[in-house]
Amino acid sequence: MIRAKLTEYRLMCQERDRLILEAKKAGLSEVSIADLTGHSRNTVRSILKAHGVA
Repeated sequence: MIRAKLTEYRLMCQERDRLILEAKKAGLSEVSIADLTGHSRNTVRSILKAHGVA
């Protein structure tokens, strides 16, 4: 059961990252992305940095 939940979580995080990257490429600011997703600005910055987006 926990293995399935962890796999689901990993897939959800991959989708989250993809959407944040897409939003940034579309011109949204980190603040806007954070507000729209409900994630902190630090989380958004961390995801962008991990994918080489400044």
